[in-house]
Amino acid sequence: MNDKVLNIIATELQNDEDGATKIKQIIVQNLFDFVRHEDKESRRRIGVETKSSSNENLDVVAFNGGGKAYVNDGICSSLIQRFISKILGLCFDPNHTFALISVQFCKLVFTLGYENPKLCISTFIGLEASESSIIRNKAHGVLRDLFNKHESLFDSSYSEGFKYAVEYRSSIADGLSTSRYYISILYSVVSKTVSARRKFITAINKSLQNYSSLDKQDHSQEFGRNFIYFMLQNLASVSFLTLEETYMIAETINNILSHQGLDLYDKVKALEENKSKKVVCIQSQAMICFLEFNSFLISKYGLNVERIANFKLERIDTELRSHPKVQRELVFDLDASDMKADLEEMSTVEAILGKFVSSMHFYNNN
Repeated sequence: MNDKVLNIIATELQNDEDGATKIKQIIVQNLFDFVRHEDKESRRRIGVETKSSSNENLDVVAFNGGGKAYVNDGICSSLIQRFISKILGLCFDPNHTFALISVQFCKLVFTLGYENPKLCISTFIGLEASESSIIRNKAHGVLRDLFNKHESLFDSSYSEGFKYAVEYRSSIADGLSTSRYYISILYSVVSKTVSARRKFITAINKSLQNYSSLDKQDHSQEFGRNFIYFMLQNLASVSFLTLEETYMIAETINNILSHQGLDLYDKVKALEENKSKKVVCIQSQAMICFLEFNSFLISKYGLNVERIANFKLERIDTELRSHPKVQRELVFDLDASDMKADLEEMSTVEAILGKFVSSMHFYNNN
């Protein structure tokens, strides 16, 4: 394909101006049609019937080095390698019709083995948070097929996938507070084995620990707080299969509160200047989320506080392999209004800090 044409396509796919969506939609649709046509022609020429874009099961031959035996490795490969990263990002476009076309293109590309599936896993993990049920279902199908064939590729993709989900939901009005089953859906993908569930929950815990240090990250404090809010709000809806999993999460949250939480508690109590209070207010909002979820988890499953403090995953405890019994039917509902509070109002800041101090004091003395 002419370099000038490729440059035009690249420029248009990068265009974020109003009205550019229609052009990008036409480009992606034509790329999709072209790749699908080449697939059909390739199969017709060489008589291969087992490699088809209509097959719902992913056959990720590219990862194993066998893709060239099945697909035309000419112009399709060049086009895909040049544009796949950008089109993966377009899967999160607020225009659901356009986003769906991008999702279908990416699914086709990885189904036919043109690219290493590792490139798409985090994107499809993020797409499980889509407002569109059609897109969620497409993403879910791809993730199930990939997980069944390449489970080991998921471990390093969870964190980025969670980040994509929060970025996407943050861009939607009330998007953070209206999502409740994102983690439950992902949990259903990985729930077949104990080791897979452990790795999934470990990835969640690491992400929570990472974003709990709001003043030490490259991202904004607001994003870190929103990440914690979103993940805990969705984590509350998971029906865990073992008691061990609930203790894994409880131990991580206890560790966060015992370190970052107590440090912040001492800092807030020592503050006098209003300007300094505003700086720690967002951190206090995040810690309030942890405090409320900690109370919820302990109450719902009747967890032993001493056992949480001494929990070690490497210890073999047959009792913790049993199914957790719900002691109290509780609904976890973090106050979304706190996340939207006007932090320019000093009275609002004082109220949030007061709530954090009292909640942290209760946690520290129980």
